[in-house]
Amino acid sequence: MTWVWVVVVGIVAAVVGAACVLRKRFVAVRVEGASMEPMLRAGDRVLVRRVDLERVRAGQLVVFAAPAVVVAVPDNPPWLIKRAAALPGDPVPHAHVPALPVTDRQVPAGRFIALGDNAAHSHDSRALGYIAGEALLGVVVRVMRPSHTRKPLVAQAVAPTKRPERGGAPDGPCASGRRPPTHAPHRGAQPEGRPGQG
Repeated sequence: MTWVWVVVVGIVAAVVGAACVLRKRFVAVRVEGASMEPMLRAGDRVLVRRVDLERVRAGQLVVFAAPAVVVAVPDNPPWLIKRAAALPGDPVPHAHVPALPVTDRQVPAGRFIALGDNAAHSHDSRALGYIAGEALLGVVVRVMRPSHTRKPLVAQAVAPTKRPERGGAPDGPCASGRRPPTHAPHRGAQPEGRPGQG
């Protein structure tokens, strides 16, 4: 019987170890507000894979820490879910993001542009400017519990996905200085647990 217990303990240890690894790589997030409608709606739950900015592709849905100006508004979530519209080295889509300096031709290193699909109800780069890469939590890889029929997770980005030659892109301002609207529909995402712990 001793060997049976050894096998059972081994299996339990393997399962616990696998769960710990998964919790370090993935986090469940609950969508709040209307900023990503019709793609995502309030109440949807999505699975987010933790990645660095270098692994994000234009058009993917990303979750990132909300800037202080957003968090300071009561009832706003600490995390936002948007679409990565332009990444370091990509051309700046001034037509869609007029808040950014007109002198910026490329997205600076370590920054990205994130836009909500529902522009009228979204805290995003239209008002916040560039988003710091350090704020990135990860990319959405699956809608676990959709409240409606969902569409593909990756859509055509605002900026061209073909990037020009990189090198020497100067750093630009991190925010536009414009304060985003403060009404409640501009919510983004709410983690199911504390992302730093799982």
